[in-house]
Amino acid sequence: MRDGVPQNDPFGGWVNWARYTPDLIALVEILPPSQSMAWGAQSAGGMIHLISEKAPENRIGTFRAMAGTSGQRSAAVFAGTKTGPLEITTGLHHLRNNGPMSIHPEDRGPIDQAQLLELTSLDLTGQWIFNDKTRSQLLFNTYEEERQAGTPLSGNRSEATDAAWKFSHSLEGDQGLQGLLYYQDRTHENRFTSVNAPRTAENVVLDQFDIPASAFGGHFIWSSPPDRTREYLAGMDFRQLSGETNEDYGFGLSSRRKAGGDQRFTGLFGKLVYRPAPLQSVFLNLRVDRWEVLDGFLREEVLATGEVTVAERYDDRSSTTPNASLSWTTSPAHGVQWLIGASSAFRLPTVNELYRPFRVGSDITAANPDLDPKRFYTLETSLKLSPVKQLQVEGGVDVTWISDAITNVYLFSGPSDSPGGVVPAGGSYNQRRNIESARVERLTLGLRWRMMESLHVRADYRLARSVFSESPDQPLLEGREFPHIPLHRGNVSLIWAPSPGLECFISSQFSSHQFDDPLNTRALSGYGRLDAGARFLLSESTSLTLRLANAFDKTILTGESGTGVRQIAEGREFWMGLRIEL
Repeated sequence: MRDGVPQNDPFGGWVNWARYTPDLIALVEILPPSQSMAWGAQSAGGMIHLISEKAPENRIGTFRAMAGTSGQRSAAVFAGTKTGPLEITTGLHHLRNNGPMSIHPEDRGPIDQAQLLELTSLDLTGQWIFNDKTRSQLLFNTYEEERQAGTPLSGNRSEATDAAWKFSHSLEGDQGLQGLLYYQDRTHENRFTSVNAPRTAENVVLDQFDIPASAFGGHFIWSSPPDRTREYLAGMDFRQLSGETNEDYGFGLSSRRKAGGDQRFTGLFGKLVYRPAPLQSVFLNLRVDRWEVLDGFLREEVLATGEVTVAERYDDRSSTTPNASLSWTTSPAHGVQWLIGASSAFRLPTVNELYRPFRVGSDITAANPDLDPKRFYTLETSLKLSPVKQLQVEGGVDVTWISDAITNVYLFSGPSDSPGGVVPAGGSYNQRRNIESARVERLTLGLRWRMMESLHVRADYRLARSVFSESPDQPLLEGREFPHIPLHRGNVSLIWAPSPGLECFISSQFSSHQFDDPLNTRALSGYGRLDAGARFLLSESTSLTLRLANAFDKTILTGESGTGVRQIAEGREFWMGLRIEL
């Protein structure tokens, strides 16, 4: 969420992270599942809450410019002002990236080229403080994003506009009342191509020329006055989503498909914080959701003749789903914090998963309008130790059992015809399907150590074991690992500030191997990389940042197609950034 507004795309559930710049974000809150369940079906794995900057005191704002050797250029301006009860802030962010190459050097052909990205985002916020008890806020954001996906004919484009109104009011006795209404409008285009074996030519095989989506929603929350032993919160929220895909597909793009539908959520939730002792807290969350899947349809026709080949209307579905979470935190000794929690949650398939197919190279993945919601049951515990002021160690273990997990299930290989078009030799036809049960087990460890006033050490490690437990319809999946989740991942950073005007850092990251497909046939090797940088304070208002990313130019695999073409992350890059406080 950002300032209380959901940021997950109403059509696909993804987040366009490139639209956010740190210059416009004041704070990031991260909550585990047991403490975020009150916020609905999209917070099953926890919640990330971005909180925007307020108008700065005694200055106008900030300006930042950055450039990298791969051709990336970006600039951001943030400004704000206060005039009596009115506070206005605005932010403008533009980014252009002329690289990098996404195909492994050994697999490239003449047709491959650098990935291009161009993004522009505008934020406007106005807040009116009526008095010390009542305030109202208007938020507006618009952004455009265009990407070229590594070949001349492939790529995608997105446009989005968000508008929201928030208010807060303190009732008698310091009770709190909050409200939020928002509207989101999205358009998306995506073009997929098939590249021949020597990678000398490509053909457009799926042109999703218009994917409109929208969302309307809000929430109303009442909170009790602050109290040493008890706090209460109760509320309701609602969200209505609508989306569809309009696309041409097949040999010569001879057929047209239109598919989509609506979703509706209404939730009631309550939260109790009980403090039985000064250093103990119990958090209880209860939530009931009424969800509906409505007006699903699929229509296909032959473009040349207008003949309708498919005309489907899917049955509406609805259900009421209760969930709960309970957690307990205690500090049994100085410098010790312990948490135990349990939670249940669910996630409805997105409109994208239900209705929109997609293609990557020669691999086709079909949608599935019959997908069921996923259910999550989580147990977690964590411990933080701070034996001395300069040292903090933390660790946690959590286990999540998932019913009806959704993944892309392999059905058959090409060459063959399929409902989504011709599957070429070496390609595959897949479909999103529910898996009866799955499990994720995680161990996390963290270290924060101030070795001396000018030298800090940070280290994090995560072990994540994920497995499809039962899959009667697709027994080949049983015992397989989730794609794109490595067993081991971690990083170690050193931050050295020898003087007030200089801060240096060096950071290493590592990951074990992972798989690119649910059947675990395509393994992506593990990697290690090193980053380094320095920040120079040129004056009280100006700083210069230098950064070297992937210093040893390690090849990091990010994907592999069914025909063996490997995708890679960016290689070595040098960055320089300038920040000025205005």
